[in-house]
Amino acid sequence: SASRGSLTSGKIEGLESGRAQALAAGMPGQVGEMSVIAIFRPKVTAAPMSLGEVQAEMGRILAPLQDDARVKSILAPTGQIPALQQRMTNAQKSSAFAIIDLAGDFEVATRAYPAILAQLESPNLEVSCTGQIPFMHDLDRTLEHDLLRAELVSLPIAIVVLLLVFGGLVAALIPVAVGSLAVAGGIAIVMLLSHITPMAVYTINLCSLIGLGVAIDYS
Repeated sequence: SASRGSLTSGKIEGLESGRAQALAAGMPGQVGEMSVIAIFRPKVTAAPMSLGEVQAEMGRILAPLQDDARVKSILAPTGQIPALQQRMTNAQKSSAFAIIDLAGDFEVATRAYPAILAQLESPNLEVSCTGQIPFMHDLDRTLEHDLLRAELVSLPIAIVVLLLVFGGLVAALIPVAVGSLAVAGGIAIVMLLSHITPMAVYTINLCSLIGLGVAIDYS
């Protein structure tokens, strides 16, 4: 919903590359930022499959998405002209791809992507997705995991250093307590702003870095 805040990997507006992408998006057959390219290939552990069998399985997987409100359109190789079908398939490796255009704006589509990806699972086919939305989704998850791990490592080290510098537990915990209040306030402001404007996920870590850093420095 529009009232739901979200943290993303960040997006810089107004670049020449962005204007070039906007111009290219108007070209016929151009894959835009709202397109998810789903590549289907037989699983190594599954029985060998022909290209026809792969396309038939693709059709069964993609059929429920045709009526999904989160999906704008689907371009699959089945039923296309021979030239286009040949470009979307690989007969030697029995693989093919489909272009799934998601509805809504980029943020809405990025939030809907995990549910769409879950519907592409198959016991016989390995499905991998590429495009700007899958890239940004995976980048967000990677940043969230790595930044959290960095926080879990850095905070205990900071406490140990404070114990060595101040020589006492109470004196060492005062900067941490002051910093925690600053970090909590900063995160609250960031989450409120995320309801108004996109906020990068690493803004949370900047709150921790500045909050703890300034608290320790002034203490």
